[in-house]
Amino acid sequence: MVISGETRARIDAEIAKYPKKRGALLPALHLVQKQAGWIAPEAARELAAIFELHPIQVMEVVTFYTMFMLEPVGTRALIQVCGTTPCSTCGARELLQVCQDK
Repeated sequence: MVISGETRARIDAEIAKYPKKRGALLPALHLVQKQAGWIAPEAARELAAIFELHPIQVMEVVTFYTMFMLEPVGTRALIQVCGTTPCSTCGARELLQVCQDK
């Protein structure tokens, strides 16, 4: 079991706030990521079981939002630079280059 008892209790509390269980999936993902620092495949499978979903349905949500990490990341800082066209025209490529140089 990847999800701790404390995190599971907090997930259950979130589920109780919603008329449909699935409404608590995003808060549950945040809780799991807070516990481990990322969403491990095993944790996604456990969440799928809790929410009575297929694991791919949980992964669809995880991969849609950039705030969820699919692998462990550093504990000091996480820097993300937007790569969309509007951000690129406003200097995102240059900012990314500065980050890479540092």
